Amino acid sequence: MASTTIPDTSSELLAAVDEGWRVFREAVRHVGRARMDEPTGAGWTFHDLFAHIAAWHDLTARRLRVLRTEGRFGGYNEGVARLIAGGSMMGYALPDDETPITKATNCIIAALADEVRTDMHEWPCIRCGDCAMVCPSRLLPQDLLVAATTSDFAGLHTLGLQDCIECGCCDVICPSQILLTERFRIAKRSVAARTPIPVTSPGQD
Repeated sequence: MASTTIPDTSSELLAAVDEGWRVFREAVRHVGRARMDEPTGAGWTFHDLFAHIAAWHDLTARRLRVLRTEGRFGGYNEGVARLIAGGSMMGYALPDDETPITKATNCIIAALADEVRTDMHEWPCIRCGDCAMVCPSRLLPQDLLVAATTSDFAGLHTLGLQDCIECGCCDVICPSQILLTERFRIAKRSVAARTPIPVTSPGQD
């Protein structure tokens, strides 16, 4: 019985199509030219059955070719520098366009080169307090940053790291361009695993 599982990626879909046609070609060779006019269990001859399948394949290929020519496939145009799942503030970059998404994915942004940050240089925190002003959870991101940098797990707990909703407001407002949200994501994972928190910038190797 053929699998009814929907492939997660385009490469898996192509592999499934190739496998289906491999089985089909083997069946045609097994029947052979001499038996093409014999009836099948469906009442058709083998010739009619194979011709029907081949005709649908040809029609589908021609329709897909037209849709591609007319630009009606959806997707995105050339020149996309980065795919971002989840929005411009709370989203995260995808490694490629074959990464599966779930029903919880609210959007995919196909960002052009001039819409993404390429300069990952950070300046020291100047303690301006802007991040605290915009935090919807009323946290103190500047203090969380210090605790995360020193792997102060007790301090992170006291400051309410787990209450951070990772909205990205502090990233946008920070004049020092510190990647606060990503640091807090990393800190959450480190707290859960009880491992030291990396001190390098998330934008650096």
